[in-house]
Amino acid sequence: MNGCYMSFAGFAGLATDVTSDIRERILSGRLSDGERIVERELAEELGVSRGPIRDALRLLEAEGLVITSPRRGSRVSLPTGNDAGEIFAIRAALEPVAATMLVERGDPAAFAALDDAITKLGAAVGSGDWPQAIHADMHFHGTIFRYSGSRRLKRIWDGMNTSLLHIFRGHRPLYRSIEDVLPRHIEYLEVLRRGDPAEVAQHACEHVIEFRDRFLAQLADPHDHQP
Repeated sequence: MNGCYMSFAGFAGLATDVTSDIRERILSGRLSDGERIVERELAEELGVSRGPIRDALRLLEAEGLVITSPRRGSRVSLPTGNDAGEIFAIRAALEPVAATMLVERGDPAAFAALDDAITKLGAAVGSGDWPQAIHADMHFHGTIFRYSGSRRLKRIWDGMNTSLLHIFRGHRPLYRSIEDVLPRHIEYLEVLRRGDPAEVAQHACEHVIEFRDRFLAQLADPHDHQP
C-alpha cells in the first residue's frame, strides 16, 4: 500500500517538475511564441520518457500556453491581435472599477495582501527571474480584483487567466530590463494608499494600457519581438 502510494507520489512529482520546466521555458522566452515543441527532444533534455512530456503539454494547453493539433503537434500558443485588443479593452474598463471599489472599501487586509504581492514581485525582480516576475505581476493585479469586494469582477479576472498569461508574458520584451517592473507597481500601490477614487481610476487605466500600442504592434510584426 505504502509502496504504491510512494510510486504515485513520485510520478505526480515528476509530472509537476516537467510541467514547471516547460512553463518556465515559455514564460522566459526560451521557447518563443509559435515555436514547435518537439516531445522527443524535450524528453532527452529532461531525462524522462515522452509520457510526462505529453501530460505536461496537456496541462499547459489548458493554461493557454500551448496549442496542440493532430498533424502539427504542439506549439507555443500565439495570441492574436484581436484577442489581445479585447483583453486590453476589458482590463482598461474593469480594473479602474475594481481598484476604486478596493479603496472605497478601505479593508486593511487588502493592503496587507498587496504588500505581500509587492514583496513577491521584488524577490522575483531581485533574482532576475522573469517567469516568477510574470506570475507575481499577475498576482498583484488579481489581488486588486479579489479585494474589490465584487464576486463578478473576481470571476471575470479568473476567467481571463489564459489570455492574461499571453499579455503578461508578452510585456517582457517591452521593458528595458526586469528592474523596471517593480517601480511601476510600487507607484500603483502608493496611488491606492492615497485613496483618491478619481486618481485611482485614472492611474489604473494608464497602468493597464501603458504597453498596449507597442504590444499590439509587436503582434503585427513578430520579427520585432526582442529577446
